[in-house]
Amino acid sequence: MLVFRADGNERIGAGHIMRCLSWAENTEEESVFVVADEKFITLIEEKGFKAICLNTNYENMESELSIISVTIEDLDVSCFYVDSYYVTKIYLNELKRICNRKNAKLVYVDDRAEFAYPCDILLNYNIFAPDWRKKYCELYDDVGVPEMWLGMEYLPLRKEFLNVPMRTIKNDITDIFVSTGGADPYHIALKMIENVISNEELIKDIVFHFVLGSMNLDKSKIYKLSKKNKNISLHENVKHMRELMCECDLAISAAGSTLYELNACHIRTITYTFADNQKPIAEAFDKKRIMHYLGDYRTDNIIEKAISYVMRLRG
Repeated sequence: MLVFRADGNERIGAGHIMRCLSWAENTEEESVFVVADEKFITLIEEKGFKAICLNTNYENMESELSIISVTIEDLDVSCFYVDSYYVTKIYLNELKRICNRKNAKLVYVDDRAEFAYPCDILLNYNIFAPDWRKKYCELYDDVGVPEMWLGMEYLPLRKEFLNVPMRTIKNDITDIFVSTGGADPYHIALKMIENVISNEELIKDIVFHFVLGSMNLDKSKIYKLSKKNKNISLHENVKHMRELMCECDLAISAAGSTLYELNACHIRTITYTFADNQKPIAEAFDKKRIMHYLGDYRTDNIIEKAISYVMRLRG
């Protein structure tokens, strides 16, 4: 049995939960999710997996150790995946002790390399991960390097994105896919829609497909704006994301797991960041000339840059 310890909410978004769901969907082993609160339990159960709620504070993971120990006591665990930025050495050491007692492997999912995480397997599936091997070895120099799973061969890609046929890139742009993340803490979707609507030259023959995350707090304003313009198409709870992506000629997306799905669909993509852990992903895609990195929303006017980029592509 695989056990996934991950959380999601308005502040941290949906990424941790979504990538763990992808791993669960791509294995024949039974999978169970352990979460701090109930925010994503419905989604997890809709995907066919059991969810156990600890009713704890996701930011203070050490406080849940006594609870999680009892929670997994009767589970036949083979691998325990931890996907959270709030882990501590104390938390992982205790969880590793529990897992080893049950002859299970502790897997830590990382993309920040902040300290030597006590674990049996260190997993970083990102495009830049192989370049971090030396960095990881230096982190673990005094304690011994765990088994490392690095690179895109470990990518948590949903089944619908496997073996997508190559596509012909059109010169004409008629449909643009826009993703701003599960929570959109900087209100980027709302601001981008406002800018798009004010640019009559841009929108006269282009439909912008905005995918709204489950935690987006601006939905009422966004839906009100979209009713005034036929060029804004809104999508929630998308069941067939691959089909929607492949209908579009260009994508504008925050750096994260969505970039890997867009890459699998062979869609021309421009990307941006709004968190430090997103930068290595965006920079690696840009360096390899796979996608164009606009910059960080916190310091750059990425909406203006995105609109200018689209206008240049249209000639």
